Amino acid sequence: MAIDLAAVGRIAAASGITGFTDATPGRSAEHHRTLAAAAARGELPQRLTLMRPEPQPAPADTPAGQRYGKQAGEREAGAGVVGGPVKVILGPVKVILDDDTLPDLDALAARFTAAPRAGHPVAVHCVTRVQTVLTLAALDIAGPRRGDRLEHGAVVPPELYGQLHRTGLVVVTQPNFIAERGDRYLVDVTDEDPASLYPAASLVRAGIGLAAGTDAPFGHPDPWRAIAAAVTRRTAAGIVLGADERLDAASALALFLTDPADLTRVRLGARGDLCLLHRPLRAALRDPSAAQVRLTIVDGVPLGG
Repeated sequence: MAIDLAAVGRIAAASGITGFTDATPGRSAEHHRTLAAAAARGELPQRLTLMRPEPQPAPADTPAGQRYGKQAGEREAGAGVVGGPVKVILGPVKVILDDDTLPDLDALAARFTAAPRAGHPVAVHCVTRVQTVLTLAALDIAGPRRGDRLEHGAVVPPELYGQLHRTGLVVVTQPNFIAERGDRYLVDVTDEDPASLYPAASLVRAGIGLAAGTDAPFGHPDPWRAIAAAVTRRTAAGIVLGADERLDAASALALFLTDPADLTRVRLGARGDLCLLHRPLRAALRDPSAAQVRLTIVDGVPLGG
């Protein structure tokens, strides 16, 4: 069934959303062009970052220095996608890991090495302990690069915090899952402490870069719900999971105000993306809600709200 992208854009604008990241694995150049076309028509007025599929090796007779090039239909990162506006950029290479089909260490390191040869960081799907351990070990072999990120970070063993900090990796987490799935975690998760899932405050204390998304459509798309969940860490039944991982409201909001590839805050010359509220920020953060949004502006253009 076709998705009404214009409706997605309108609902997002009403929630103060100024940008999307499409992390769907295996997106083709045609998929990217479809999204870029929707952006060009104004149906998706937000900025779009489209993750890349893993590079495919070129034929064996290709010169060694050219064996991993751009995917079909791509331009350089930051220049947009063919047929699309500059607000549509190509992001990191999405790498999916599954516990049932995990590659060996050397094979995963080779996949990570392939992406940097093409000039792109990696975004690695990590939702279990073994996936996180394997990813960090493989990146240690391949060599981390600026912009590398762990997607989800559902399980991040504290003994790996020092390594994470040294490599400069950013964890892109989903605090809304504690609110949306926490009661199920308490029943179904037996190999990890449910209170330790989707850590936040401990990562910040360790100096690890932290950003957030909602993982829609697998999570509720409203970022304000995720902000509230990061503050309370309450499940739907009202149980607090991991009180020590709670963030203050300003820190929870900051998870959605930064680019995971560049955690620098607002600076001179930065793009003009704004979310204006009906109330002062301090008052709004006492009850985080999309109802607080008055106007959303992307690149200086009001979208409504």
